[in-house]
Amino acid sequence: MAVISWFADLDKGSVNLAGGKGANLGELTKAGLPVPPGFVVTTEAFRRTLEAHGVLDEVRRRVEALDVNDTARLEMEAETLQQRVFSLPLPDDVAGEITDAYRALGEGEAEPFVAVRSSATAEDTPEYSFAGMNASFLNVRGHDALLEAIRRCFASLYSARVLFYRKTEGIPEEKIAIAVIVQRMVNARAAGVMFTIHPATGDRNLLVIEGAFGLGDAVVGGEVNPDHFAVRKDSREITTRQISHKAIRDIRTPEGETVRESLDAPLADEPCLSDAQVRQLAEFGVRIEEHYGLPQDIEWALEDDTPYIVQSRAVTVTGEQEPQEAGAAPGEVLVRG
Repeated sequence: MAVISWFADLDKGSVNLAGGKGANLGELTKAGLPVPPGFVVTTEAFRRTLEAHGVLDEVRRRVEALDVNDTARLEMEAETLQQRVFSLPLPDDVAGEITDAYRALGEGEAEPFVAVRSSATAEDTPEYSFAGMNASFLNVRGHDALLEAIRRCFASLYSARVLFYRKTEGIPEEKIAIAVIVQRMVNARAAGVMFTIHPATGDRNLLVIEGAFGLGDAVVGGEVNPDHFAVRKDSREITTRQISHKAIRDIRTPEGETVRESLDAPLADEPCLSDAQVRQLAEFGVRIEEHYGLPQDIEWALEDDTPYIVQSRAVTVTGEQEPQEAGAAPGEVLVRG
């Protein structure tokens, strides 16, 4: 099995090799969506690393024997497992392939900024909700920093939160592995999320876009009050336009550090997207939903005036699943999958 797979070589059938998130990025790339280029350090690299140090079977046995309802024991064992996995150097051949792919991704830039994201084999699938549990790192630059971030992603498979979820969901340990996405970093002027179903009403005729200035973590983490746009899927008519006071933004310095800036009026009160950009993102959202045949939770970023799709995952709506008009049944809630 391959240690490195480029997005263009992956699709939705590649979950066992690239994890759920990596397979989705391959599928979106093949569908012609504007995905920033990148590659996946596959689950084979994870397995070979643990096997090279003779710990794969030991780690699996310790997880299988774990009582996750014993909170103190769970926390202690998770810390031990994470330290154990993080301490393992990548085999020379694995590290060499990663370094070669990283250089190729730079397209002439020796050490490009990249996003490094975990992609577990049960993550970003309709069955399980691992979103946000495994590690991700932004603005990683340089060979050594990249290899360290990959090892941290490997170790995050054994955090207490992830172990508890896996065990309570009954996911067999032999089916669990982790891949790592290495993706050219978008230096976002604005970023946010897009739902191809209205998150408050369950109306599948409307698509909702939320965003703010700077990198997208503040929006995803609920740390900034984002602009909110609702768009009809059939006509691309913007039916709701709520522009918020966006008091902060996260930006990347030339050295690669992420810093938080305070924003004052008038910039804080300007829309982060033009109407044309809202409609362009909506077009991408409709295409992605049609491609997958399911409502999608999408992360987007705008570099200069160019929109990119950074991630897409299925979403689940409790209650009625059929298309409906605004005014869905009380209590319907959109859950990130």
